[in-house]
Amino acid sequence: MKILVDCGGYLNFGDISMLEGATLRLLHVLPQAEISVTYRAFDTVLWDMPEITKQPEYNMRPGIENIFASLFREKSSAATARIVLPFLGSLLSANSVPLSVNGKLMSAGEFCEHFDALHLSGGGYLTDTFYIQLLRKCCLILAFTEQSKPVVLTGQQIGPFRSRFSKSPLLRALRAASFVGLRDPADSLTMCQSANLPMDSYEVMGDDSFGLPPVDDMVVARVLSDYGLNPRGFIGLNVRRNRRYNPLELQQLHEIGELVDKIADRLKMPVLIVPIAYDPVEGDLVTGEEMTKYINSATTLMLDHKNLTPALIKGVLSQAFGALGVSYHFCMFALSGGVPTICIYDGRYYSQKARSLCVFWRDERLALSLDNVQINSAAEHILNIFEDNRLRSKLSLNSQQAAVRWRDVFDRRVNQFFI
Repeated sequence: MKILVDCGGYLNFGDISMLEGATLRLLHVLPQAEISVTYRAFDTVLWDMPEITKQPEYNMRPGIENIFASLFREKSSAATARIVLPFLGSLLSANSVPLSVNGKLMSAGEFCEHFDALHLSGGGYLTDTFYIQLLRKCCLILAFTEQSKPVVLTGQQIGPFRSRFSKSPLLRALRAASFVGLRDPADSLTMCQSANLPMDSYEVMGDDSFGLPPVDDMVVARVLSDYGLNPRGFIGLNVRRNRRYNPLELQQLHEIGELVDKIADRLKMPVLIVPIAYDPVEGDLVTGEEMTKYINSATTLMLDHKNLTPALIKGVLSQAFGALGVSYHFCMFALSGGVPTICIYDGRYYSQKARSLCVFWRDERLALSLDNVQINSAAEHILNIFEDNRLRSKLSLNSQQAAVRWRDVFDRRVNQFFI
């Protein structure tokens, strides 16, 4: 069987962890399958594996995405409708949608003819926050299903949506898919239920990063030593400021800095800023550098190791005493290592991620809104969680159980539809 694996990956260690976790498990379950992975210019162990074929990335035909982008800048329901409704009209046959693949023009049907099945690894890209990704994924799912080929999605967050018009092509695509595996047991699950998807066609399985183990403890120990850090002797921190989907205000950075100073002073621990998104313009290292201006007393270090990988970051965060961050995968990596972690958030996109983390890890205390935050009470809240040994033990047990469940659902559904 020839399987195309696609993702929403960009310059983001969380995205890469999901792609690696899903693809490595797919190779384990179906060792005889021919796996092609949509190629994007980021580093991953997959590109060095002889079992993997790099598939040139597909795009809508040149000019089409630019039209969509210019319309979407109006940021109104009417503009969203003008974007989505023409696309819905074209879906009388998704196979006819024009694509560009490695500079070659072809229809979606011609592109899909080369494969027997489609696997979409996890992420938070099924939202009109990333409307071009949403458009591409809907097109691909429907083109495969029109050819009566199986489509499996794993580890997905669905939404949020600014307009009901944006949901229409996605819900049509999800109804056509063979299986939709969710990482979000809150909003995404509710959306599948309210959309009346067949009950056996979706379930909560957890994040695809569960398929990627952390690096060896000895490697982590060497990295911590390079930074002068001791296991359980530092606080992990992640802050992301992105104009498009997380436009934190300077005042909020100031408040985060105050929080970090209070926590670090009480615990007498240094702070390690850990990047997940590494876009050179708006990545976490850029925000991290800016963040240091607002941390006045705590000792801060930046994890800018030249050989950073998702597996290494998972290992490093598993050795933190506690963690505080914006990024979903920063929080997920730390929590899956048994580390008490607070997801700090603002806005609709990140509030859904925060709710998801609280429900998945069964503790509503694991999220903190930055809207009108009270510094002293917030600091006490965070310290109480960091020092909650019962929570630490519960997280370790829940992580083991969650990893087992993720593998069980993944293997069962892949075997159900890809054999």
